[in-house]
Amino acid sequence: MSDFKKWLSVIILAFFIWLLFLLSHILVPFFVAAFLAYVGDPIVERFNRRGLPRTLGVLVVFVIFIAIIAIVILFLIPKIQQQLATLIKMIPAFIDWQQKTLAALLNGHFNMRALVDPDRLKQALSSQIGHLSNIMNWAVRVLTQSGFTIAEFVIRLVLVPVITFYLMRDWPRLKAELRALIPRNKEATVMALAKEADTVLGEFLKGQLLVMIALAIIYSIGLSVIGLNFAIVLGVIIGFISVVPYLGSIVGVILAIAIAVFQFSDGWSILWVLIVFVIGHVLEGMVLTPWLIGERIGLHPVAVIFSVLAGGVLFGFFGVLLALPVATVVMVFVRYYRDRYLASHLYVDMEKNRD
Repeated sequence: MSDFKKWLSVIILAFFIWLLFLLSHILVPFFVAAFLAYVGDPIVERFNRRGLPRTLGVLVVFVIFIAIIAIVILFLIPKIQQQLATLIKMIPAFIDWQQKTLAALLNGHFNMRALVDPDRLKQALSSQIGHLSNIMNWAVRVLTQSGFTIAEFVIRLVLVPVITFYLMRDWPRLKAELRALIPRNKEATVMALAKEADTVLGEFLKGQLLVMIALAIIYSIGLSVIGLNFAIVLGVIIGFISVVPYLGSIVGVILAIAIAVFQFSDGWSILWVLIVFVIGHVLEGMVLTPWLIGERIGLHPVAVIFSVLAGGVLFGFFGVLLALPVATVVMVFVRYYRDRYLASHLYVDMEKNRD
């Protein structure tokens, strides 16, 4: 009977995972809302302990979230917009540089043709700019044909705050109901694992967010000091994708060197860019990550990369954002079952037979 229960549990778990996979395209708003509710619940609890009703506390947290988003939009987005506009204006100059410098280098040293025919590219750009109305008509037609997709995206976007509100308001009751479903003989173990997962996840989220913000500031300031164009855009990109180990630095240094070569056309600019990234990488590895995240998270870089890719395949962009928090919780259970296996008779007997 015991074996039957174990196999039944495995079948139910497999069916549940299969069902999640089938419903993955509609579960994203619920996962995002659950994540936001989890992040906001400690703040609501603090307000509640100070005598503020829970519903009112949830509304205050929503105001805080909206204020943070508004600050980012008001102060950061215009800077990024300005630098992107400058980048678009510099495209013709980049084509001229590609024709005069890069093409000559490729022909002179590698006997290769230029990567892009500059005259043809200029002609194409001029033609498209001259027919701006045609471009707008094409855009309207595409948006009209993709109306269902856009409507679906808007619905998901609207659903997230609504679901977040109800989850955050009812969070203690939901936790109590889930705890009541745990078998009595397993409650102590499950609650201990849940508490450890909560601690590790909280540390990871807080630390990772601070590391991303710090790297964005460090690289934005460092690249601005050496006079590199688009420094703020690069800094934000590097900070955002630094959630994957080494990816932020690799992408950032490639983009920064490309911009430096085009902007300054000398070797010293590349050296200064490399110095900025070496300083940033050293600060990230020796100061920021050990101080803000620490070693207790226990996620290997390979596991991080796999988690991000798997999250992207299953749930798209939001899956990438949620991959690491989920992987952090999963690692708590993996370590628990690994320790149980190492303490089991199966492993001990295997070691004795080997001796």
